[in-house]
Amino acid sequence: MQMNLVSGFSSLAGFLWIFTAINPFYLWNPLENRLTTLVGVLVVIATLFLYNRRKLFFTSKRLLLAFSVFVFFAYLTWRLDDGILATAIRFFIFSPLILLAFWRNELLYKVYSLFRNVIIFLAIGSCVIAICAVTGIIQYLPYYELEAQSNVHEMAGVTYRVYGCIVVTAKGGFLSSVIPRACGPLQEPGHFAIILGFIFLIDRFARNSISKWIVICGMLTFSINFVILAGLGELYDMMVNKVGWRKLKIYLSFLLFCTIIFFSLDESLQAQLSFLLYERNLEQIVGSFISTNSLQGALDERINQTGAYYYEQFTHSSKVISGLGKLDSEVVLSDYRGLILLLGYIGLILSVILAYTALLGAKFRQGIFLICALFLVYLHRAWMMHQPYIYFLIFIAICMYNYSIYSKRVYDSK
Repeated sequence: MQMNLVSGFSSLAGFLWIFTAINPFYLWNPLENRLTTLVGVLVVIATLFLYNRRKLFFTSKRLLLAFSVFVFFAYLTWRLDDGILATAIRFFIFSPLILLAFWRNELLYKVYSLFRNVIIFLAIGSCVIAICAVTGIIQYLPYYELEAQSNVHEMAGVTYRVYGCIVVTAKGGFLSSVIPRACGPLQEPGHFAIILGFIFLIDRFARNSISKWIVICGMLTFSINFVILAGLGELYDMMVNKVGWRKLKIYLSFLLFCTIIFFSLDESLQAQLSFLLYERNLEQIVGSFISTNSLQGALDERINQTGAYYYEQFTHSSKVISGLGKLDSEVVLSDYRGLILLLGYIGLILSVILAYTALLGAKFRQGIFLICALFLVYLHRAWMMHQPYIYFLIFIAICMYNYSIYSKRVYDSK
């Protein structure tokens, strides 16, 4: 097989793996395990082709990353999986990250570019669906409905409407809000917001132009996750890329423009936006933080009473080291305490070690911003750290920075 074909096949396999790893809607069916295994096999085949052509890149840092992935995979298998089949499926979820750790940066750049372009396409689709919902056109659009994929949504009576390849949450036969929060192909707006935010941050590292659709869709998730990650990206751009503080004028102008638009809207839309932007969660979180003067008090707004009870009992039990392995379906605990409850302090430590090894190739400045991004995930969506894609996004952020620096040096030398 010619090298161009190998490169094309490998980049496609890598993209299919990372896109499948984020759990899009096409996996929410009985074929999920087969599809997950298939993309894992494709990455294995692609790596064999690359190895045969001496296109892999072995360094001590990447070997340490691969070893950390294997140890974390082994621990997850021990604590979470029942039987050989479950272990095999998890193997094909995690083994591609072990292999991708040895792919060269130029090939990882192609993988990231494919992933970025598809996410931008889905962001555009989410924006279009939002416009259709506000204008009422959405009632004429065909869709199919899927049942809840998480305990939280099941308890809340949430279902999913899929318009083409765009997911919109619904409740009681109606959309969850007049302005539907952008989910892209995923279950939750907050989940999609983190993916969009990481793309924004990675593009700032690589000095790519920022897609306006990523920004618009990120705002339409109405999630503080995107705002924080995009804020980190802009702060990096101002401090490290040295674009200057002139951006403050742009942001102040944009804020003024949004304020004018807000007060020109119908009162019902103003109320809906106020609820989505502040009253939905942020008001309670800020109030709890002020009243308790503690981070845990603020985080308690993201859990239910069952989750709080389980965690309180768990901290005084002998299972605090290795975790429960399985959680009651009524437990809602999405921050770092949920990770500890499930995997114990050993699981949390192994997760942090894996994140650290993914950061090993970073410069000090990139490392600080990526650590802040990881801190956000652990505090808000720690269940993502059970999966390999956040670690991969951290790793590829560094690879994109290094590749952009290398490409610039080659260009300047011509």
